[in-house]
Amino acid sequence: PRQANLIVITYGNTNGATATQGWRICAGTVSGTTITMGFDDQLGSITNSVGHGRLAICCKVDTTDSQLPALTYSAAIMTFDGMSGIGALMQVAGWIDSSGTSGTHGTPISVHSTQWNSGYNSFFQPWMRFDPNDEQKVALFCEDPTSTPALKPMVKIQTITNNMGTPTITQGSAQIVDSNASGRTKQIEWRKDIADSFILSWQAYFSPPGELLPCFIVGTVSGTSVTIGTTY
Repeated sequence: PRQANLIVITYGNTNGATATQGWRICAGTVSGTTITMGFDDQLGSITNSVGHGRLAICCKVDTTDSQLPALTYSAAIMTFDGMSGIGALMQVAGWIDSSGTSGTHGTPISVHSTQWNSGYNSFFQPWMRFDPNDEQKVALFCEDPTSTPALKPMVKIQTITNNMGTPTITQGSAQIVDSNASGRTKQIEWRKDIADSFILSWQAYFSPPGELLPCFIVGTVSGTSVTIGTTY
């Protein structure tokens, strides 16, 4: 919605030279039902994460802020080797111009240097959303690798700066959302009607009764700090 007829695609590639491998983002322009691909950029070169990891992307959707490029994005890359059960969660920000033929991204940051261990060999898609009322902020909903005996859901408010140059991400403090093992089927949505408020939903494992149950919660933000309400 920010730039008409501009489409963005992410994919993983394990073939060819190192410069063409890993997690990638590409852009194209749409005319009728025809897509012409242009810009293609490598976000991460770790090829062993392509088959077993995950990549999630969120694009800035505001159409009124002329200070920013046609498309600003945030990507979360989950590396996972599929064997030892270890990996990491990284995040990177970038932008693509209105022609869909050029762009850049910053240096990926480490959200968690170790996202899994041998005792927890599952991995679940992180979720991100730009704040529609302050789109330098991105909420990242993922798992806390330090929690035991299994991972608990957590949220961070990340700040993206220098959008017209090489974007950088400043991390906020981690806020544990729930005490139950979780991470499955996560989603986060900001409320447009109330600034600094969002809704989180996920599946949590309750024992007893020993099953996954849907949950949701309302959070409020002050700067990059998060306050969590009651879980439903």
